[in-house]
Amino acid sequence: MRLQTYRSLAILFAALAANVACQSAQKQTFLPPVQAQAPALTPAKAPDPPPQAKAATAPEPPKQQLAPVAPVDPVADLIAHVEREYQSGQIAYQAGKLEDAKKSFDTAVNLLLNASADLRADERLDRELDRVMEGINGLDLLVAQEGDGSQQKQEPAPIDEANELTPAVDQNVKAKAEAEIKSTR
Repeated sequence: MRLQTYRSLAILFAALAANVACQSAQKQTFLPPVQAQAPALTPAKAPDPPPQAKAATAPEPPKQQLAPVAPVDPVADLIAHVEREYQSGQIAYQAGKLEDAKKSFDTAVNLLLNASADLRADERLDRELDRVMEGINGLDLLVAQEGDGSQQKQEPAPIDEANELTPAVDQNVKAKAEAEIKSTR
């Protein structure tokens, strides 16, 4: 009797597990909501002129259709913004405003370096960063070669000056040292 009860329970649990498994295996279809689209732009019609005015006026030129809006390219927009900052830095540098130039260059580089990860994956940003960095480094080299005095004056280190000095010898100390040397032999 006991064996038959276990069999019945085993069959009951197997049927229950199969029933639950079948329900979760059914695929539920999910349809994303339909995105709203703006209606197409159509030019507004002008009211018809009176019949007398129609005869007196020249025929209307054909109506121009509006050009489709170009898709937005965030990478191109970012590169354009970086280019404006870089050019601003170039202009400030040529005007002798080195601090303003540095700020503009820093802004251009920071815009490129702080771009989101999906934008950073675009190779155009890497090329723009290389181009901007080469331009900035070229200007740094020019400033260093011109030697406009903005660099610090080099001074010898204090230790170098101390090495050149020889202290005066105290005769009492010298006599003691010689006496000790003779006694140790």
